[in-house]
Amino acid sequence: MLDNKINNLTAKDVMRVPVTIDCNRTVAHAQVLMQKNKTACLCVTSGGRIIGLLHGEEIYPENLKLTAQDIIDPCKMSVVSRSDLSFVLKLMMEENLTNILVMDKGKCVGVITKETLKQDGYLQ
Repeated sequence: MLDNKINNLTAKDVMRVPVTIDCNRTVAHAQVLMQKNKTACLCVTSGGRIIGLLHGEEIYPENLKLTAQDIIDPCKMSVVSRSDLSFVLKLMMEENLTNILVMDKGKCVGVITKETLKQDGYLQ
């Protein structure tokens, strides 16, 4: 972790806009959506509510015909956009999370992933 880079930063400063996919769409469609949006994580929705996350590393040729719902990771935790980045990083490490949702007033406003944190230089 690079402590000097995270002082005074919040979840809002590092989050990405969530890309969603309906739970009944295929994994093949999810793969295309991830490539198009240059993201490694999709928020899987059902009835407009996020029910889990679909990670790029879960996509294999043998599961392309499955639905997104078949391979989602349930959302375990979330933070609010004003959460200190140091808190978010600690939570992700302690809970072994690769992604975390950023919620405000009951609505998902962003996603933080270990991959983007590494790309942005906040994790080594």
